[in-house]
Amino acid sequence: MDRERTEALAEIYSLIITIDQLEKAYIRDSVNQGDYTKACSRLLAQYQTLLKNRQLEADFGGLDQFCARYKISHSSGVQRIEVGVPATAETSIMPQSTGDSGTPSAQTGPAVSAKAVSEVTGLFITAMDGLKLNFRAKDQLHPIFSELVTGLSKVTGPSFPGRGKLVEWLVTLNKMKIDDELNDEQARQCLFDLQSVYSEFYDSL
Repeated sequence: MDRERTEALAEIYSLIITIDQLEKAYIRDSVNQGDYTKACSRLLAQYQTLLKNRQLEADFGGLDQFCARYKISHSSGVQRIEVGVPATAETSIMPQSTGDSGTPSAQTGPAVSAKAVSEVTGLFITAMDGLKLNFRAKDQLHPIFSELVTGLSKVTGPSFPGRGKLVEWLVTLNKMKIDDELNDEQARQCLFDLQSVYSEFYDSL
């Protein structure tokens, strides 16, 4: 293995540890929601970017195998990577937008809500159309589902029933290798779940 790939694997190791520490700090209320969300989103994006290198992904071998090989027991970090979005997005506890002064922005209300709803609707349609057009690979579906779960958390409450289904699919996609694909049965189930959650979302508006 060349030096560049070795350094990249070391970077992945460091990211897992860092995400684990961030998760624990968030649980202890040592970091606020806004800072946590930004930091976690950045770290998860770095992790996904590293694994877009197919040769490196082959060396990596999957999250479970990597953790077993290097005896990584940082369960909070591993779980967050498996989900693929910050806890604030997974549980719909998104931070309030702030202005330059760091105080809550005055730009809230119907206009912002309408824009957020429109964006989420577009993401639902993109995901469903993608599956109908035979999108099956992780690199085709994961970015859409990640944006959808994050966007949905901004416009629905913690009790929204469909969020769990989308998070489950996000976990499934996260565990796949970059060129792995959903099989036909998975794709049909995924489309069915998307349509069901979209219907629930539409009814909740």
